[in-house]
Amino acid sequence: MRSLFAVAIVALVLTPAFAEDAWTNYRDEAGTFTMEMPSMPALATTSSKTADGREITVMSFTLSRGDSAFVVMVGDYTAYNLDGRNVIKGAIGGISEVGNKVQSTAPDSLDGQDGRKISFVDGKGLRYSDRLFFVKNRLYQVMTVVAPNADTVQQNNAARFNASFHFTLK
Repeated sequence: MRSLFAVAIVALVLTPAFAEDAWTNYRDEAGTFTMEMPSMPALATTSSKTADGREITVMSFTLSRGDSAFVVMVGDYTAYNLDGRNVIKGAIGGISEVGNKVQSTAPDSLDGQDGRKISFVDGKGLRYSDRLFFVKNRLYQVMTVVAPNADTVQQNNAARFNASFHFTLK
């Protein structure tokens, strides 16, 4: 999972800043969530190893421009019988292990699903808000990234994205 954070950071550097774009509604193909973004996200599927060596598939939905990014990552743990609290705890531990400074962590809830919300700052000063939920053996991470000098538009866009994400599980 650590390598996925590096991908998100690289994407931030290579793209222009968010404008006042028209927002797009998006529903994943599996029908498990909906969200809004200023334009369509880039979709990628990668393999990743967990801290204990398990191989998982991660789908990422990423929109990054300039100093802001919106990311949803879905890690597929369906091949394993794991306790979701431990998966979330491990993900939060991984965030800390790579040198990020955790600002806060707290219980979170969305559409009847319990999870955790973590805020942290990386070595470049980028501020992350990451909501983690383990639902039906999948780890959902709903993340925003903004620069330390983010303007009001960028902060409002991050808040709007966070508020737009919803589970549509049956």
